[in-house]
Amino acid sequence: GDRLICGCMRLHESDIRKAIAEGAQNYEELQRLTGCGTGCGNCRILVEKILKSVNSETDAKLLAKANKKIRNIE
Repeated sequence: GDRLICGCMRLHESDIRKAIAEGAQNYEELQRLTGCGTGCGNCRILVEKILKSVNSETDAKLLAKANKKIRNIE
């Protein structure tokens, strides 16, 4: 489900993921774009986990794409 991440700003995981997709690359940029962590700050760990997760997913996709290209060249 789309769990609530930041209670102060009423932000869900999809809101954080959307901001990352739109270019936020770190916690500070996510704060600026979404307002997450600017209230009580308790969501920081969750926000950073999502950021790390999305970056890992992106890295895995890029690696798979690169491997596919390499196989096509060989």
